[in-house]
Amino acid sequence: MEFRFRLSDDEDVDDQAILAAEAHYQAHLSGVDFSGAGDLERYFRRDFFHDGLITAVGFDSRMHDLVVDIDSYSFWLDGYREPALGGDPVAFRCTFAGVAWMELATRRIDDLNDPLDESEDTVEFMRSEIDGLPEHIATYDLNYGVPHHSLVIETLTGERKLALVFRHVTVAPHDQAVFDSLLANPRVWTGLYPERAID
Repeated sequence: MEFRFRLSDDEDVDDQAILAAEAHYQAHLSGVDFSGAGDLERYFRRDFFHDGLITAVGFDSRMHDLVVDIDSYSFWLDGYREPALGGDPVAFRCTFAGVAWMELATRRIDDLNDPLDESEDTVEFMRSEIDGLPEHIATYDLNYGVPHHSLVIETLTGERKLALVFRHVTVAPHDQAVFDSLLANPRVWTGLYPERAID
């Protein structure tokens, strides 16, 4: 499974092509109705979790909601000059509700890029693409009679992509007080969408 709009890290392209693809993707997102999507746009439009470690993935007991725990390093002081919290991450739980379809795809490139290598102990969130699976979305919208969204997540550590179709996502920090203090600090840039201006 590939991104529909965005370019993957393994694609040998120049900066202009990357910028053009990103502009096309942002234009696509401008037409997406996020009204029932929960926290999808706020946390995933700008890859808030970029470089964050995925620490747990699993379904609830009904196999209805997919829960993904991710550490975020997207907190920077004074416009991306130095990390807030001394570089420590903030842990989040993303709950994708009403998962109607999911696929995990891997591809081994070489010994250094093997997603099924048993010695690998971490997986990093690299980037994601919102609503790049229109055929899947249309199928489940029609089948269930309610709107769905798709998300394709690309990870570092070999070639691994997770794709899902779901109704909405809720994102919550494990430590709400720490997260609130970062949001209240006018010197901290977060990478959330929309982002406030740095004072």
